[in-house]
Amino acid sequence: MGDPSVGLIEQAPDGQIMLGGLGERLTSDREFYAIFDTDEEWSLRHGARPLGQIPISNVLFVGSILAFAGRRWRVIAVDDRAKVLNVEPHRSGRLPLFERQAVEPLGDRLAQEMRAVYLAQDLPAYADPAATALLQEGRDAFAAFDLSRRAVLAEGPDTHVLLWRGGEMNGVMAVALLAMGAETEVHDLGVTLTNTTIDHARILLETVAARAPSAAELSAFVVNLSEAKFDTYAPQAVLRRLWERRHEAYVTQLPEVALQAVRLIDMTPSLQRLST
Repeated sequence: MGDPSVGLIEQAPDGQIMLGGLGERLTSDREFYAIFDTDEEWSLRHGARPLGQIPISNVLFVGSILAFAGRRWRVIAVDDRAKVLNVEPHRSGRLPLFERQAVEPLGDRLAQEMRAVYLAQDLPAYADPAATALLQEGRDAFAAFDLSRRAVLAEGPDTHVLLWRGGEMNGVMAVALLAMGAETEVHDLGVTLTNTTIDHARILLETVAARAPSAAELSAFVVNLSEAKFDTYAPQAVLRRLWERRHEAYVTQLPEVALQAVRLIDMTPSLQRLST
């Protein structure tokens, strides 16, 4: 903070600590005392051509697959401080079935409650006819694909791994699979392995179950380390250590989560896209 190139604070000759030039500008801004940071959007660029902006809450890494403007894009370079992603069209341009509809990451408890609702049979008395119909439609699809006993599903050239965990666990699993050379896409239900067969997905998951990487090893692949307010002013080494500390508990669960998915692999016919 006291580095002259940063300018957040400075020290007077008498030893007194005071705000530097940048510190003065930050503290005089009306948003300085806000409890929550405002949502930041990332700019997407394909070569020299700007594509637009997209809010991102999931973990990012070079090789991440994003959905934007009705197609898939692969991240090839990241500028975390400037919030700029350089992308290229992904060879599988079709959007996945499990496309995210919200920016807020899902928590473990909510993901597990969603699964419990699909497994249940009761219809809430407070639900209106439209909500009841949507709930029944979801339960019918859940039963049709036997999702109570299956966790790995093929859809065309891709394979969906349904973890029924929150965004943090899904993101950690995605980074672990990426570290083994897989192309991964994080969604609210788990992870999608693009251009990956179920057999190959099984091998990848078994590898994670047998020998999961450490949090320090995984952090080397993560590029969007600036998450909290003013993180952009912290050294990357500090942010990387903080990421490791925040995700260490999830990393230790990787073998168990991967093994559970392997046990639920069902080699029945591939998943078909639901019609609207």
